[in-house]
Amino acid sequence: LLSAEAVWDHVAILPDELPFAIGDIVSVLDYSSHAELWYGSCRERTGWFPSSYVRVLNGSTASSESIPSSYFPQSMRFLRAKIVQELMQTERDYVNLLQNIVQGFVEQCRRRSDLFPAARVQRLFGNIESIYALHCKFLRELELAFNQSIPESSAIGTVFLRNRSKFAIYSEYCNNRPVSSAELAALTEQPHYYQFFEVCFEKLINSVGV
Repeated sequence: LLSAEAVWDHVAILPDELPFAIGDIVSVLDYSSHAELWYGSCRERTGWFPSSYVRVLNGSTASSESIPSSYFPQSMRFLRAKIVQELMQTERDYVNLLQNIVQGFVEQCRRRSDLFPAARVQRLFGNIESIYALHCKFLRELELAFNQSIPESSAIGTVFLRNRSKFAIYSEYCNNRPVSSAELAALTEQPHYYQFFEVCFEKLINSVGV
């Protein structure tokens, strides 16, 4: 079988991915199905990993005939494809939701500065616009890594690792959440604010065709 040395740490994001650390020796069980995603074993575990995370050791050879098909059964490929597709759709749906909040509420509030001065908008929505911008970029990177014809070969784990530190902005949003909830509760008790939010919601519903 093909042997390779890990040149990067690989953190398993999906349950069928293979974790390893720099310097680990990985036995490659399937390298012919997909150029960018290989299947192998390391430290008594098996799973998928990006081929760019390892370097093939000199003198290591293999043939596809020597690799038992039980190492990468079709059922496992199907399951991975389904997980990747669901993850992609979930992220698309989330970006659409964030877009609706930003365009349907945040921007509308800013247009009525008489009702919503900047400080009030900040209390209500926190850094939701920064979160929206982050996920728009994150989704674009996922789409580039997503292989539509062979979803199970999509090396999306690297996209998560590349962006992991950026998700720290959620701490600011979560810290502001109690303030946001209290502000919204107080405003909706006042008829003119309640009506404003109702109109925003109705416009949003009509725009998305629900």
